[in-house]
Amino acid sequence: MRLTNFIFILSIICCLFASGCSSNTDNPAAPSSTDVEFDEFNSGTSADSRELVGAWTWEFDLTDLSVNVTENRENNFHVNAKGYVPPPSIFVNSYDPVSEIIDVNVSLANPFPADAFDVRLIIYTDTAGHLLINEDNWTRLYDLPGGEEENPFLAFRKENPYRRFDTQSQYTENLLIKLPGGDPFVDFAIDASVGGNCEEPYLIENFHHGLLDTATGSTTMAKVDVYDWQHDISGLYLLCPEVTGQETIQFWLYYDEPVWQVELENNTGAAPGEYAALIRAVSGQPPVALYEKATITVQVVQNDPSDPQLAARLTYLSGTYEVEVQGNYAYLRDSEFGLVIADISVPSLPWITGTLDKQINAIDVKGNYAFLGHTIENVDIVDISDPFNPFLIDGIDWLRSTQFVSDGNYLYARSSDPTPRLVIVDITDISNPSLESELTGFRIDDLYIDGDYLYVTDRVDGFKIINVS
Repeated sequence: MRLTNFIFILSIICCLFASGCSSNTDNPAAPSSTDVEFDEFNSGTSADSRELVGAWTWEFDLTDLSVNVTENRENNFHVNAKGYVPPPSIFVNSYDPVSEIIDVNVSLANPFPADAFDVRLIIYTDTAGHLLINEDNWTRLYDLPGGEEENPFLAFRKENPYRRFDTQSQYTENLLIKLPGGDPFVDFAIDASVGGNCEEPYLIENFHHGLLDTATGSTTMAKVDVYDWQHDISGLYLLCPEVTGQETIQFWLYYDEPVWQVELENNTGAAPGEYAALIRAVSGQPPVALYEKATITVQVVQNDPSDPQLAARLTYLSGTYEVEVQGNYAYLRDSEFGLVIADISVPSLPWITGTLDKQINAIDVKGNYAFLGHTIENVDIVDISDPFNPFLIDGIDWLRSTQFVSDGNYLYARSSDPTPRLVIVDITDISNPSLESELTGFRIDDLYIDGDYLYVTDRVDGFKIINVS
């Protein structure tokens, strides 16, 4: 299909803040094909402190990528604009008539003597089906008639501290926009905060949930990260009545910000499939909400040892070489992140709670402590009593080892410095470990302790059992 003489008109509404931005059923539900309605989420959309300041129409001719910008008087009247800022500029990178997605770069300028914060470019949904594909989150602020109540936006300067949009500066972001049927008309808005960060939450991300079975009453846990500058989130809710059978269910703080969790229950006997959900985070006075679209997956969970299934995977860990498990936590040796602690209380929903950025080559965990081995450094001792905040407390400065195991008051370690030997370390006083004894003259490739006996493999002399009672 050849695109000829195609005119792309973008209606842009630019706005700035004067201050602060800041039950069971007999028939199982079927997977969602469209977004659910969120009428009970109408509160939390106040923007009394904000002022809209301008509107334009950008007209693009995609045959030569030229652009004309004109004031959009109709939109200016609709939003009661009281001032003007320079219109954003757009560069069209490409348009794919098959996917109906246009790729554009949008540049915004701040000509004012004050920095702006939390600048967002909102693309309005409408009855035609226009949609921002690479959105950050969704908002109900400044909604226009038609389309959904929530509209997707892309935030500017996410990589900058406090998302500061510096005075006398210009920044560019890439947008991917769905043009249904090649419809070229897309309504935009730009909002920002001047004088400080926005009062409402500014980011919702990383929603995950464990395996949720089709059986009525089956449960699992879900977690999500929510960020708020003022740390005063007053409510976090999830809506997916096709699965939960309730209007909303409420998250609670998992341990500390930003992680929140909620128990998901399949109260409707929902059939296998994916169901549209909405997350709503509220804070500020008056309360303002931030939204995120999510998906809840229901599947048949089989507990059959003859047919093992993958329950979960931490995909952002790609260099993990060793694992120790103790209680509800897994302790991982990772080549990129060092020591990684993951909550595995829900096996289908592992969650990283803490890390210690240190290159390590061996790990052993006992009680409140982890022992980390290195090829060129001494053995470190880490306090893991708080799985969210592991920290180094000491080291065995006279022992270098990458193969060891702890049991009770002792650490059994292989050492080749200066000669191959077994070293037994008394760790009764964790702040002052001392040499208990050692056996010299043989190699150790692996160790295992059980009761009074230490089991040792040696690639040269074979398998050995040592009484350490």
